[in-house]
Amino acid sequence: MYPKYQSKALLLASYPLKESDKAFVLFTERFGILHARAAAMRNEKSKLRQKSSGYFLLDTVLLQGKAGWRIVELSEPSLHLSNFDMQALLKIGDIFKILLRFVPKDEENKKLFELMLRFLNDMALSKDKKEIEEKSLLITHDILLLSGYMKGGILYNTDTHKNYNFTELEQNIKKAINTSQL
Repeated sequence: MYPKYQSKALLLASYPLKESDKAFVLFTERFGILHARAAAMRNEKSKLRQKSSGYFLLDTVLLQGKAGWRIVELSEPSLHLSNFDMQALLKIGDIFKILLRFVPKDEENKKLFELMLRFLNDMALSKDKKEIEEKSLLITHDILLLSGYMKGGILYNTDTHKNYNFTELEQNIKKAINTSQL
């Protein structure tokens, strides 16, 4: 019997697999980014089916076996899509793409996970387009910083973010992305 691991996870992507399975790309608190599958999830009688639809944050029980990670249990989902403004959802999608591109797979990164949770909670409250853009730039900087593609300190702090030169920050981010060769 393989050990089970409990972890909070951000649902970055999902797609159908075989006849009734579903594959997930998760950013977990304990294991970083990983690919996991849920057996028979697309069946109407599946207990997991309703708990993953429309949520960003999930409490998961994962099993690592010979064929990779499997989701065996989902509970208490939070951060539902309906909590977010459309502009915020579009930016969150962009941020998830950056996570998938730059964050190493199967590597714990608790600091980044905490920053992402704070970012998502802030985005749920954000309605102003400029504020959404600024917060997205700050978290992008921190993703690149914690992944080794930028230098400096953590910038994502909801209390002090108005003090930054966002034009310069955006240029530095573009430069880091262009020189990353990923």
